[in-house]
Amino acid sequence: MVMPGSTRRRELWVGIVAVGLVLLVAGGCAVVMLINLETGSERASTNLELPDEWRSVHGVRDVTAVDESRRIPGDNFGEADRWEHSVRVEVTLADDLSGAEAAAAGRDVLRLLEPEIARLVPETPADRISTAFTVGSTECSVGASGRGPLEAVGDALADAVALREAGATTVSLSASQAQTGGPGKADVRAPKDVLAQVATVARHRQRPVDLLGDEAWYRSNELPDPVAVKLVVDVSVRPSVTTAQLSAPYSPLTVLLEAAEGDRVLDDVSRWLTAYDGYPGRSGQPLAYVVQGTHGGMVEGWVGGVRGP
Repeated sequence: MVMPGSTRRRELWVGIVAVGLVLLVAGGCAVVMLINLETGSERASTNLELPDEWRSVHGVRDVTAVDESRRIPGDNFGEADRWEHSVRVEVTLADDLSGAEAAAAGRDVLRLLEPEIARLVPETPADRISTAFTVGSTECSVGASGRGPLEAVGDALADAVALREAGATTVSLSASQAQTGGPGKADVRAPKDVLAQVATVARHRQRPVDLLGDEAWYRSNELPDPVAVKLVVDVSVRPSVTTAQLSAPYSPLTVLLEAAEGDRVLDDVSRWLTAYDGYPGRSGQPLAYVVQGTHGGMVEGWVGGVRGP
């Protein structure tokens, strides 16, 4: 007979004995090694000792680099095991930098770090080196992978600072898109009263963004349309609205209300959208909408009464 919970406890004990944790100190570097006692595979994490030249870069507050490696057993009999390396770099910039200063700091510190990392961990391929920039204590971060163009990193940092200055409370973006090499999309949170302003800055800087401001949510893989963002914000403050979101340019505007089938508020919001005179925006394309109640009921139509094909 198997007592209730005995299987879970047995799995827990297996998990405990299967993994060992070893902390080594060698040459001034802390090395944390995880060893799977069943398979013999290993993972190691080593803090790299970087020279102090990075301290001379204006605006750079801190730099850490970690070599995260794992031993891969040989596939065939007699084949030697190999270690696979990846390096994670974290750079903290001062909070009071302008966009231009943040861009310069990012480019300059990478120029110093890249040859040092190549010297310390020559086995690491370029596409397994990642760098994360954080601007001060605010949630403003930029990620870069590989030894990509320094200009892309600088542009991303300048854009992140500009979006923050426009009112964003959180900015997170990649320097470039892996598939196209174009600017990476930014995930931005901001009070909804400045969301259209943030979209304007993003469009001016040619940076795709996803925007979230309380009940208002705008997503697009293209450059943002501030007029469409304003529409999302405007409808989000209507009575009983819990969420307004637009995934541009192909999906309809979706508005969710605290309502049920037959409630008057569904028709009220639908009429308001049909009468809305601030759309279409830059795209010039008609925009469909769907108004839904959380407890049932749905009304469809076209924003501004401009019907599509």
